[in-house]
Amino acid sequence: MSRTKNAEQAVIERRLKPLYELIDSGNSKRAVQEAEKILKKHPDLICAKALKSLALLRLERNDEAFTIINDVEQLAKKQILDDGTLKALCHCFKEASTPGRIRLLYESQVELKPTEATLVHLFLAYVRLHEYKKQQQIATRLVKEFPSLNFSLWQVASVFMQGISDPIMGKKMFLPLAMKMLDSLMANHGLLFSIIELYELVCTELEDYEKLEKLIESPSYKETSGLSDDEFFMKLIDCYLKRGKIEEAFIRCFTFVLENEGDVNFSYWNLTYDCILQFLHTSSSAIQQETLENVCLILKELKQLKPSNQNIILAEIELFKRVRQSNNNDWKNWIVDEEAHFVEKLIRYILLFFIQPSCYNDVRLCLAVLSPKELATLLHFLASVDVWQILPQKFDENSQLWWGILLGQIFADYSDEKHVEKNVVFLNNVLEKLIEDEDELVKDEEAVTTIIQIIISMTYRLFTSTGDVRLFYDLIALLEALNGKFKELTLIKLALACLCKNALYSDRLRELVSDLEIKNVLRDTIGYLFHPVLDYTGQLKAAVKHHADTGTFYDQAERDTGDSLVLTYQSLKFEMLKGIVEMNHRFNQSLVVTAADVSNRWISAIFLLNENADVLQYFCGDKEEFIGWERLVDNRDMTISPFYQQASPPEPTKSFLEKKDFCQIRDEVMKAAEILGSPSRRAEKALPQLTLTKNLIERLRTVHKMSSEEDDYFSSTSSSHLTRFLHSPAFDLMIFVLQTLTDVSSVGGQDNKFEKSHFEKIIQDFVNTAETQAKSIVPQRVLYDYSLNLQALAFCKKVISLYYHGQSVKEKSSLETSLHEGLLKCQKVIEEQLTNYIQKFDLVNSQAEASTIWSQQAKEFIRATKSHVCEQLNAYYKGRFHQLKDHVF
Repeated sequence: MSRTKNAEQAVIERRLKPLYELIDSGNSKRAVQEAEKILKKHPDLICAKALKSLALLRLERNDEAFTIINDVEQLAKKQILDDGTLKALCHCFKEASTPGRIRLLYESQVELKPTEATLVHLFLAYVRLHEYKKQQQIATRLVKEFPSLNFSLWQVASVFMQGISDPIMGKKMFLPLAMKMLDSLMANHGLLFSIIELYELVCTELEDYEKLEKLIESPSYKETSGLSDDEFFMKLIDCYLKRGKIEEAFIRCFTFVLENEGDVNFSYWNLTYDCILQFLHTSSSAIQQETLENVCLILKELKQLKPSNQNIILAEIELFKRVRQSNNNDWKNWIVDEEAHFVEKLIRYILLFFIQPSCYNDVRLCLAVLSPKELATLLHFLASVDVWQILPQKFDENSQLWWGILLGQIFADYSDEKHVEKNVVFLNNVLEKLIEDEDELVKDEEAVTTIIQIIISMTYRLFTSTGDVRLFYDLIALLEALNGKFKELTLIKLALACLCKNALYSDRLRELVSDLEIKNVLRDTIGYLFHPVLDYTGQLKAAVKHHADTGTFYDQAERDTGDSLVLTYQSLKFEMLKGIVEMNHRFNQSLVVTAADVSNRWISAIFLLNENADVLQYFCGDKEEFIGWERLVDNRDMTISPFYQQASPPEPTKSFLEKKDFCQIRDEVMKAAEILGSPSRRAEKALPQLTLTKNLIERLRTVHKMSSEEDDYFSSTSSSHLTRFLHSPAFDLMIFVLQTLTDVSSVGGQDNKFEKSHFEKIIQDFVNTAETQAKSIVPQRVLYDYSLNLQALAFCKKVISLYYHGQSVKEKSSLETSLHEGLLKCQKVIEEQLTNYIQKFDLVNSQAEASTIWSQQAKEFIRATKSHVCEQLNAYYKGRFHQLKDHVF
């Protein structure tokens, strides 16, 4: 009997092998065919059914796949499934982003026969779902039934994660329990790597740095943890500081620095100063003065011992910078003799080490703490000094190059209007270096990158200060030319991508994003480059596809973090446990994915969907997924933009709030529209929803007030231009239509609530504003404004259509006719204005000539590319305006 069974199993495995190979190779179509062939001979072979459903999912034939899956799930409640079938089903659930069904699958299997394997898989299913209490219950069961250190560690980790998810109970119960369990494991098993990682996590959350210090100072800790000498020292000092042993930390750090005569990695100096400043804050005035004077004295002695040592000279500058940043006048007074020469010390450092690419970064933050008078003194010296005379012995061609680079970096960031002429000279000089001396510079990629950053910063600074729009297009042309010369430099592509985003130049942006290979986690941090360019340029199907792809990415990201968590438990490497969970929360609460979902629903519902049921579903959204607007986080990496340093600090926060509020207001008006389109709900629900919507509008109009700043269409961080839209007649029209239909529904469909004069005023304001908007010389502004106007009109038309759907011609009211007539008037104006704008628009003649700031050589270099760039942009914008016209319904 056993032999027969084994023989049958061998036959089945042999038949399934080609099916596995087809699925692994990605040939899903052939896999379905192979599965069907197997099932003809073995119709009850569950594994073949599960594998067929997996192949169907990958072919996006979800309905067929889940018909099979549902049947197999029912079988799983009655019989034990083999390992291959279970794995195939798990892959199906992961592909479909339904990890909860993995849990249900193994719960039923455990109920039938609780083996070690099924309990382990159930535990890992709970890991994916962050169900920490159930994790602990299964881990405890595993420890009792199948004793193992691994399962004991899973038990501790599950208790720890309960403490993280519930901070109040964590401090009271879960974290102390986890610590007690770890003490027991350490007593029984000694100091093991996995125990160390969990112990450090628990100690840190409990802020029990005394226990953590004992752990770090234990004899076998360093060897077991695998830390280098530097890592071990840094961790120990960090523990001292957190525990409050500031003086001991200060002494150990300073002793280490002095033992090496100050010539140590600068991170040790930074750590030493961290300790010193904390020590000063906890000491008496007399000790503070004595300590600072002694530190200055020691630095002076070290400089005498090693007068040209870079770390020691930089350490002295760092001390004075930190004293200034502290705003403590006593500290400044105690070292007044030394601190008074701060500018001289900076100049000395620059003269000694300007040839090093890191020189500017070393002094950049020091420049930020100079007084205006000190900064002027420094800039005047650097602009007028003859370095050939000061350092003739070392000032070769390479030195000359890096001296010019350093001056460019400093003047690009810290000069003012008085230095505009000097900036122009520097700008032309560095550009000419790239044009003339390409072969020499190409050997030093860092020099090329730095020079291009200077060109970007200075040109953008001159553009924003002069308002010369030609410089914006000059910079695009210049970067396109440089991109041809230095194809591997990511900086150029990033700068071009940011400029193309601001110009709403989606065709080139798509190419650049492809070249940058923005994928994986980068989709969350810099994926905002593409949103919402397509929405505003009439490319609606492409916009919907982009938003859908973004949602797919986040589904994959959730699967990936689930896999990472499972691997963390399986490998017993718990250091990143909390970090992975936090990353998963950041993904789930990302503004980017919420904006993509709202934009997808908005564009699809008002432009692309025809069936009323589909429109209502998109307006409503997923009722099971509540959007916690206040919990949304800004994961965007704004620093990737080469223009970011030009932005004022509040700007990223401002643009985040704009995007979030824009999404929320769209979501609210869609909910109001969905209720008005549902006859069974409108009488009861329409008014409460509209009240919520109007309250939100009132709040947002207070927060986002109109100002001249809203006219900046070249901002270094992208704006959604919410303020202009909130205060526009187009938005007033949307709210008027919602209010009117809500009022009508509340009085049984009578039209006596229609405020005709108010409606006519809004329509006239819309017409007047549209005519004014068409006079702008900035094409992307016209695209923004007219796209939002069209979206508002499309929304109003869709809401009216939903409200009056199903009524006969006789039943249709004069209100519907009046509303449609008003919308038609607005449509005609937009169509006329767009037609006139397209006829007059000519970017080639208006912008092809380079700005007057450039030298003749630079002009020729820019002109060679700019005419082609302007021709492409001219054709692109005309195409986008025509595409907008196509959406005038």
